[in-house]
Amino acid sequence: MGTFQRHQAEDLVRLGQAQWLTEGASARIHDFLCIGLPWRVTHIAWERVPNSTSFDWGQSSDAQASEFFRGLAVCRHTEVAVLFSAQHALRVSTSWLADNLIEASCRAEQFVAVGGAAEDPDLSAVVEFATGRTIWGHAA
Repeated sequence: MGTFQRHQAEDLVRLGQAQWLTEGASARIHDFLCIGLPWRVTHIAWERVPNSTSFDWGQSSDAQASEFFRGLAVCRHTEVAVLFSAQHALRVSTSWLADNLIEASCRAEQFVAVGGAAEDPDLSAVVEFATGRTIWGHAA
């Protein structure tokens, strides 16, 4: 894995699998997460988030990671924002994300998926991915 690859995200948009969120919408979601959840440097402090759970992706298959993801609270939403930075976010269907966790990462080592609208993100439906290593999220 590595750094977010914008051209891979553009391919997802071109193929109709994702839509770009505006920079303003991306920034709003980023700010909402930063203010609404506890942080430990570059990761959400999941040990301080009630009803959270994690999955060791590094020791499991992608199919098992997908199954774990489908059991999280974020899956009560039909679409999620996939946030790579305060400037870069995509809107994808939750079912597509569950089936394409690696492809959705756009080579980023870390990304966050948030349920709800860009104007009103659902802080009880957040998932953080350390791609290929760990998935943290709100239990369903």
